[in-house]
Amino acid sequence: MTKLPSAKGSNPGAAIALATVTIAVGFLTAACQETAPPNAKGASPSAATTAADTKGLKLGSLLPATGDLGSIGQQMIATVPLLVSTVNQCGGVNGEPVTLSSVDDQTEPSAGTEGMTKLAEVDKVAGVVGSFASSVSTAALPIAIRNKVVLISPGSTSPVFTQQAKEGKFQGYWAR
Repeated sequence: MTKLPSAKGSNPGAAIALATVTIAVGFLTAACQETAPPNAKGASPSAATTAADTKGLKLGSLLPATGDLGSIGQQMIATVPLLVSTVNQCGGVNGEPVTLSSVDDQTEPSAGTEGMTKLAEVDKVAGVVGSFASSVSTAALPIAIRNKVVLISPGSTSPVFTQQAKEGKFQGYWAR
């Protein structure tokens, strides 16, 4: 058996951000395989804004720009608009643009609850990338489930999530 080189001195935050970006790019570049024409209604191909009445797929991000995990979150926050822009340059989803609404969860459960409520009930997003912190994901999950919004965490590692998922408590609205 070959021993792998040591990752001594590596930055775990950068590794997590790189893994998240790699997975997201893999999923989202599938949009470029579709030959649907770009939206003819004049939508900017790089639109990464939000409005509750916008047509097309609405996504949100609930990531820490500030707080204890802000230094890691900022790396992830910068990639989400890039991914949305890439999908829109490929014609969007079903010919409609993808829009993005971003909220700083401040690495605080209360801010995460408030942010998830805004994303789900005001912005009416279909899915949210976040949160990175298990405590914030725990606080945001009931809101996501109640509003049938998919919540995909790039880093919530609490084993409680695994157990509750096995028990079906997330009703298919949470993944990591």
